[in-house]
Amino acid sequence: MIMVRIFFQESECLRTRKTMILYIVMVSALVPSIILGMLAFMLGSAFIFGYPEEGTKNALLSIVIMLIGSLTVFTISSLKYREASRVEVREDGLLLSEKIVKWDEIDDMKFSTETYVDLEAEGGPVVGYGMYGYAPSRSITKQVYRYVDVQLFHKDGVDEMRFTPKEFWRFVKAVLQAIENKHKLLEHKSWTQKIKKLI
Repeated sequence: MIMVRIFFQESECLRTRKTMILYIVMVSALVPSIILGMLAFMLGSAFIFGYPEEGTKNALLSIVIMLIGSLTVFTISSLKYREASRVEVREDGLLLSEKIVKWDEIDDMKFSTETYVDLEAEGGPVVGYGMYGYAPSRSITKQVYRYVDVQLFHKDGVDEMRFTPKEFWRFVKAVLQAIENKHKLLEHKSWTQKIKKLI
């Protein structure tokens, strides 16, 4: 068996219809798991503080069964999502989930950035009345999320990847490392020049 060098490996990067569906299933299973977990904790406290009624036992049993089901769906979809969204930079090309795209099969790469800003205001209503009223201090929490989107054009179509800035630079360096010995093979490809200009 021939060992292939892997220069970069990251999950949750590839964006396809399959990964979107798995992500929705994963989140849809996580939310009820949290709610059911809280309900199970509250009903379970009846066993600690006193002898529960028969109805409480049955309700707790039903909730625990649903919780196990939700957690099972979440775990399976999470594992499948990580596998389906995996990107690897290898000696022989890019591995996108289970599909290998050879370096000479890539026609172009396009890069774009996206920024998301989340603002959350904290504080309370004005207390008191008239000139004696006062308002507690308010604060705004700002979270900025930046992503780099990569469109990969190749002979079988187009694939999209999304990286955080840190992951993106690791990806770029890994691609340059993987193609450094293939200069003659890839010198006519415009995407190789784009990658080199980024560094």
